[in-house]
Amino acid sequence: MLLRWFFISLGGVAVIGGLATLPLPIPLGIPLLLIGLPLLLKYAPRRGRLWILKLAKRHPPLYRQLRRIKWVPEEEVAESPGRDGTGGG
Repeated sequence: MLLRWFFISLGGVAVIGGLATLPLPIPLGIPLLLIGLPLLLKYAPRRGRLWILKLAKRHPPLYRQLRRIKWVPEEEVAESPGRDGTGGG
């Protein structure tokens, strides 16, 4: 349990650091995002994973990559609740 929270916090720090350094001329933001997002996808609670999946579906190339490396199980996408809570995107 403690290890899970360690990876969640490490992934969160990497994503925040990646977003903060993305506009810099040194290409540090993208590697940090590539480290942080998989950690969050693997160890985050279900609600957090669904939020990341919804975000990825807005960007089809990212979503295709996540599907290809099997970080996006089909049942999680199908069961994700809509904005009104009735289910479906």
